[in-house]
Amino acid sequence: MADALEYNRVLIESSPIGIITYNAAGGAVSVNTAAAELTGGTVTQLASQNFREIESWKSSGLLRLQSKRLPLIVSLTRNSYLVHDVRERSLD
Repeated sequence: MADALEYNRVLIESSPIGIITYNAAGGAVSVNTAAAELTGGTVTQLASQNFREIESWKSSGLLRLQSKRLPLIVSLTRNSYLVHDVRERSLD
């Protein structure tokens, strides 16, 4: 399990795609360097955010779409973003 977590951490951090993960309460769990570069902020600034308090999430309707309180992963590129909800799924 520790190897898998480390693999995921390295994969996310080295990705050229900006990635921010949020817990179900809206707090940032992880932020990679690409996300900071793409948004013009710092990793520390992004890591202190709660997506439920971000004005652009409110005005764009993203917050309304994320009403189920699921953990999220946000992928950023220069021209777009994707919001993925994270649901537990059985591998059975």
